[in-house]
Amino acid sequence: LTRTEGVSPTVEATVKPHFWQPMNFFSLLIGYSRLHVLLSAFLILGIPLLWRERNRNTLALLAFLVSGIVMTNLLVTNASLRYMYWLFPMWCLLGIECIRQLLTQVVSIVYPADRHLNRDVSTVTACSVIIAVGCILSFSPWRMIDSYEMTILGDSTGCVRYVHSQMRPGDRIAISEPHTHTAFLEHGKIDYDVSIPLLYDFAVMRDGHLIDRNGGGRVISSLDAMKQEFSKDGRVWILVNREKFRTRGKNLRWEYPGARFEMFLRKNCDLKYRTYLWNAYLWDPERGFYAHFRSQQ
Repeated sequence: LTRTEGVSPTVEATVKPHFWQPMNFFSLLIGYSRLHVLLSAFLILGIPLLWRERNRNTLALLAFLVSGIVMTNLLVTNASLRYMYWLFPMWCLLGIECIRQLLTQVVSIVYPADRHLNRDVSTVTACSVIIAVGCILSFSPWRMIDSYEMTILGDSTGCVRYVHSQMRPGDRIAISEPHTHTAFLEHGKIDYDVSIPLLYDFAVMRDGHLIDRNGGGRVISSLDAMKQEFSKDGRVWILVNREKFRTRGKNLRWEYPGARFEMFLRKNCDLKYRTYLWNAYLWDPERGFYAHFRSQQ
């Protein structure tokens, strides 16, 4: 289904055995921010007790959990925690069962059930409530409300919406890949897909031109191609993902092809809008200023 133009180094949808990142075998227990380490600690400590009890349902869940972690990491290239979200329910259930097993064992030693039945039940209940509250607090639930006002990824939607509100008849819009679908959904069309360096994951050859697969815009893969578009009549909006080009301030790293492109935009275009990880530049021929790349000001 994919033409030869659609093969590049970033195509990693191949399922094959590999041993690239051994630490991912433990990512489910640790997590990105280590918020659920407490529950994982009880799970690890309680596994011997689960095995000793020999409950078929519990052992089946444990087998699904372990085999799911192993096979996901061995068969999915560049596997990370997001590929193992489907294992979270089993991880939670086993963690709760391990807490029950550990509390039962510890409390039975201190308060034997045949001698202190009331103390045994009340102690297990109180400890269960304390541990449950601790596990819940380890997820930092108080941060959930504030998280709705935070942006984890780049705000491509906000950038496109601003440009959409400023567009005039005849204006063209270009956006860095792979975000052409954002411009297509928010604006209704996309003229150019900026792909520097050129990777063919999101492009297909059509009538002798590379066309973006998601938005249908024409691919711009070099600074010269952008200069040709600037030479035409009309304004051009260029939406750039700052994370893509890997630049910080004016300290551009010249080994990245995108550095030359972004420097050209800074010299010749007006920065009209800035949001998290995104810049919106405007090329306006009526501005009356044009500087070749590497020109001195």
